[in-house]
Amino acid sequence: ILNSTEVFIITLGLSEIWYDKRTGDTFWRAIPAHIFDDQIHGFRLSTPAENLENLEVIVRLSRKLNPSARVIVTLSPIPLMATFRPISCLTANSVSKSILRVAIDQLMRDHQGDEQLFYFPSFEIVNEMFIDPRGDDNRHIRIEIVDFAMKTFCRHYCVDEGQDGSGAI
Repeated sequence: ILNSTEVFIITLGLSEIWYDKRTGDTFWRAIPAHIFDDQIHGFRLSTPAENLENLEVIVRLSRKLNPSARVIVTLSPIPLMATFRPISCLTANSVSKSILRVAIDQLMRDHQGDEQLFYFPSFEIVNEMFIDPRGDDNRHIRIEIVDFAMKTFCRHYCVDEGQDGSGAI
């Protein structure tokens, strides 16, 4: 499937990570409380450089699998719900998203000539174009704003069904 994939969409979400203190490897999610072991499980922020390196690997692998595939990178507008840092979640979210956005910006600057690499500004659409874009939980994006963002994405990256009948990106 990956070898024939024409579009890779990479959405970055958080720079707060849990890792294995023994190996340094990161976990894909927070450690459930019932298995947490302070001797094994650690928490930290990833750096812009780490995230840039990870993005570079993703781009390189996608090119290896399918050299003509497009890679679209986005930053999730969904804020942190909680943090394990000794600061407010509001502040932690701002730092987390900033770390990722800096890495994405560097990736795009480093690959300016790559006509198959794109940044879609979902984070900016939600947070800069609308007043009060979130629902009652102050976390999830209101459906009409999601709809606007998706229509904007499709306007730029999707093939109109009338053009070739496939409706594919």
